[in-house]
Amino acid sequence: MSSLKKDFAKVAGSNILLLLASTLNNFVLPIVLSITDYANYKTYILYVGFAGLFHLGYVDGINIKYGGKDLEKLDKKLFWNEHHFFFTTQIVISLVLVIIAFLSKSLVLGLFAISIIPINMQSFFLFFLQAVGQFSIYAKSFIVVPLLMSIATCLVFAFHLPCDYLFFCLVYACCYIISWMLLEVRTIKLYGYSRQFDIKENIFNHKAIFKSGFFIMMGTIVFGFFSTVGQWLIKWNMNDESFALFSMAASLLGFVLVFVNAVNKVFYPYLCRNRENNERHQLLIDVLIFLSTMSLPFYYILEYCINHFLPKYTTASAIVQLLLLTLPAVVIIQSYYINLYKANRLEKQYLKDGILYTMLAVVINALALYLFNDITFVAIATVLSSYIWFFFPNKNIYIFENRIKFLFYFLLSFAIYLLSDYLFSHLIVSFITSFVGIFLVNLLFYRKTIISKVLNK
Repeated sequence: MSSLKKDFAKVAGSNILLLLASTLNNFVLPIVLSITDYANYKTYILYVGFAGLFHLGYVDGINIKYGGKDLEKLDKKLFWNEHHFFFTTQIVISLVLVIIAFLSKSLVLGLFAISIIPINMQSFFLFFLQAVGQFSIYAKSFIVVPLLMSIATCLVFAFHLPCDYLFFCLVYACCYIISWMLLEVRTIKLYGYSRQFDIKENIFNHKAIFKSGFFIMMGTIVFGFFSTVGQWLIKWNMNDESFALFSMAASLLGFVLVFVNAVNKVFYPYLCRNRENNERHQLLIDVLIFLSTMSLPFYYILEYCINHFLPKYTTASAIVQLLLLTLPAVVIIQSYYINLYKANRLEKQYLKDGILYTMLAVVINALALYLFNDITFVAIATVLSSYIWFFFPNKNIYIFENRIKFLFYFLLSFAIYLLSDYLFSHLIVSFITSFVGIFLVNLLFYRKTIISKVLNK
């Protein structure tokens, strides 16, 4: 458990910078761009979120293959052969998409095509470093893209440069290129380098990597759609303003996820080494739920920032408040369920479950949109969809035994969080009330695990 804490500390430390970078991006960019341009930029971001579909599972296969293994005992030549092979496949796929974009005269597809190589090559290295437990390099590399994006955004804002969404889309792609190049250099320094590239010699190895990672990749793509169902439906059925408001709210959710997500990055190799230890699994779940519920009061800080710095988006505050309720569910699904699917080699089951829960999410969100035609109810539907997966996971995934207990725990925590806003008009009072109240709820339900084991008292 001490090694897990050290790895978490490394990732959490870098996430302080990530938090600052995200703050600048998410608050300055909407000021720089018009609502229409911001909606177009968020559309591009929504699309590139599915760039992982074009690595065809190879990146996830690398993550599975090297998960929990000792870096010093690995075959260096084989790893670099895998790298060269993967890079070649990405070039071919990108060229095909560039040609299609040119023939169809689609600017969005062209932007997407040139983004695939840097995004997926960055993922290749990050997944490898995560799998072998090199969290120091991982943590530093993870913040490169948001850090460079924030610098570009601030320069545009400071010098009042006339830029549209196209400029920021190109900057986004360039940031990934820089991050990818830095990862190439850092991995070579860490692990050495080999020019060997023989597809035929290792064809069975490549096939095995694709095979093991394909279902995880598809499951991840499906989960990506599960997480953004509301945004897609609003994009397809409502105007740019509604999409911009909902996208803004979804972006701000990332503020609170910054430190909680630090836990996610270190869990996979840990779960690989502790597959059968249900006691430790339960402790991990408790820690994740504790962190996520204690993050809810930070909504009041976000509300203050929106009201004072983003007057065009003040109506997004209510959406942010609702979407934050998904935190405990989303964190458990991302950090525990999905990592456990990988650790236990349940790739096909992950895909099946992902499709099932995504279909339910589509139905629930579509009904909310059809019946009310209001983004507020889409946000409520998003919360409901998240907790269906949270409370009813696949039977092969170990989870808490007493669902009724956790239902009361969440109802009590959420009631304090929402009532603090309703009862008090001052944001500071609301923040303190909700923070203290939720902490007391955690003491009531988690005194033994949180106090005794996590705080070492």
